[in-house]
Amino acid sequence: MSFIPTANAVRVALQGVVNSNDAVNTLWFLGLAPASDGDLVNLALALEAWYTDNLTPLNSHDFALNSIYLVAQDSLSAPSLLHVGDLPSTGTVSSPIVSPQTAPVIKFSTPNRGRSGRGRNYIIGCPLASLASPGVLSTGAEANYIEAYSALPAAALSAGFNHVVVSHQFDGAPLLVGNPQLVSAYTFVSASLGTQRRRRIGIGS
Repeated sequence: MSFIPTANAVRVALQGVVNSNDAVNTLWFLGLAPASDGDLVNLALALEAWYTDNLTPLNSHDFALNSIYLVAQDSLSAPSLLHVGDLPSTGTVSSPIVSPQTAPVIKFSTPNRGRSGRGRNYIIGCPLASLASPGVLSTGAEANYIEAYSALPAAALSAGFNHVVVSHQFDGAPLLVGNPQLVSAYTFVSASLGTQRRRRIGIGS
């Protein structure tokens, strides 16, 4: 799909490596104006602090957040930033990471119904110690991840942004501009881990 602009929005990639493969979580944020270089720095610092304070303590010691890549979405020439800062941030749980093609799936909900009104993250770094049984998160781990993501809106707002999901299609057809919607809740549809084939060992860089 060709580039579809989304005014005042920033796409963020939280980047790490699992079993020598790239592993990325994508988030979207919306400001009040097109993001400047300084805005991207402020958002990166806020996200680094959020991640280190909230997700790193839940992560396996087998995973580290290595960098944060931010791209403003106003145009193809909008600013971008590869942020390293004080990263990497390595998980503190002394337990192996779950199989790399599996991960807990947290849902981002908005007030609007339908597929375009929700998003998700396949959470990278989940330790085996967070499972109640093979392939199933414990209730405590679910609550911890929800609490961690529920701290994201305040972190983003401290940098002048809101956490959103962005739709680029309607009824299967591409939109002329992206449609951002404010995230209002974080939930798990199921305690069972989701699967991503592209995270299999040997797939990726």
